[in-house]
Amino acid sequence: PVAVVAADSGADTALELGFAVDLLVGDEDSASRTALEAASTVATYPSDKDFTDFELALEAARGFGPKRFVVLGAGGGREDHFLGNLAAMAKVDDRCIESYTEHGATWFVHDSWNASTKPGETVSIVPLGGPASGVTTAGLRWPLQAATLNPFEALGVSNETSGDAATIEVGSGVVAVIAPTLVSSSRQPRT
Repeated sequence: PVAVVAADSGADTALELGFAVDLLVGDEDSASRTALEAASTVATYPSDKDFTDFELALEAARGFGPKRFVVLGAGGGREDHFLGNLAAMAKVDDRCIESYTEHGATWFVHDSWNASTKPGETVSIVPLGGPASGVTTAGLRWPLQAATLNPFEALGVSNETSGDAATIEVGSGVVAVIAPTLVSSSRQPRT
């Protein structure tokens, strides 16, 4: 079964997409009255808090025991929210987390990732929170072999798929795999 957990106005997005919200989490400063009334459960938090509504929603979603998180509309239309949400998603290292916006898909990889591809699809690999080392790729036009990707450098940006599959291995650290058109992937948990 799928559980839908929404961070405040994310409940409105869920309703627009046809999802019933199991749990709405937040300070209720941006969810519509309709979304609040439609949610099965509402967990209300004060506006003054040390965590964003999105972080609280991610933590609440863990309670449903998912192996995979699918996040829709993580930016909320604000750059500060988008960057904060990227950091929150990158922190999740014990299960698959992927994010979809109108601009494409992002997967957060601490170990390995693979996807079915078509030649010529754009794939960027961006380190988050610090360097990512031991980064090895296959199925990309410009492969990496045990590379270190550093913040403030663009080494992994705008690569391309070269065949029908692509893989990325990360020895340590975390990378965001960003693909404007790619939507089919899987993540293998580190053992």
